[in-house]
Amino acid sequence: MDAFPHLAELLSDVRVHPGTRSARVGDRDITADTAGRLRQKLITALYETFHVGHAFAEERPRTYRDPQFEERLGAATPHDTTLAAARLDGDGLVLVDGVRVRVPEPEVVGPRVRMPARRPGLSPGFFLVDGSRGHSSRRPLLRVYVHLRTPEEAVRTWGEVLGALERDGVPYRAKVTSSRRLFPRRDGLVVYLGEDAWHGASVVAAAVPRPDAPHLTAPTSSFARELAPGIAIAWEPEDARPGMRGMSFGQHRAAAVADALLAHATGAGRTLDDCLREQLTAANIDHEALHRNADSPRLP
Repeated sequence: MDAFPHLAELLSDVRVHPGTRSARVGDRDITADTAGRLRQKLITALYETFHVGHAFAEERPRTYRDPQFEERLGAATPHDTTLAAARLDGDGLVLVDGVRVRVPEPEVVGPRVRMPARRPGLSPGFFLVDGSRGHSSRRPLLRVYVHLRTPEEAVRTWGEVLGALERDGVPYRAKVTSSRRLFPRRDGLVVYLGEDAWHGASVVAAAVPRPDAPHLTAPTSSFARELAPGIAIAWEPEDARPGMRGMSFGQHRAAAVADALLAHATGAGRTLDDCLREQLTAANIDHEALHRNADSPRLP
């Protein structure tokens, strides 16, 4: 794998055996009864191993909602409302994110409407908040990841990061792991920044509290670009292929790598480099920097 030295190191402990519909990622054995199921399990294993840094149980609970912990995260959130883009629809109804809602007239501010900032049930396992000035959806979107080890660290970091973004007037959307069963995570806190808010990445990096014990390490996603220990950035995937829209960054990168591994294992003598090159190109991923799309802007 001379063309992809970074991936060569990551994948040195990954094996795929399509004939037996099995694979191994590190010390994790994967078996499946169909080729499609093997692909899905391989994507999940790569995602959890190289992006999240946490292996979840195969049997998921009915809900990850944790009301007591959500209450602590809500108390650490420095604001109560956000300004959401909206379209007036008559009779006190406005269209927000494709949904008609009724709001009092004083809450309508020109083309925007004042809404609760906290949306704890929107993203499973996460507590989501929009900034008080709203969030920018102007693409390309930049993601900022923060590694969180414990629930206590999550509450403290959440408050510090959101407070800094609010003081700097940055429009943003952010989410934080909201179930105490899901720590640690390299993507424990995620901030989404539109084109007019990319500078917010440095605000986040400066606001993250440093660990009290200097020897503690905080690795970042292997697919993202590290800014500082425990902090990384990546661009929202831009992949127009059927079934690829709406995938998270980590899942998207894991899917491209999984498809390359499977193509190599089943292909007629094709090298893994060739298979990676083909799949990364199809997924619109920069071959030299997995955190970028092929057409992403370059940041300093």
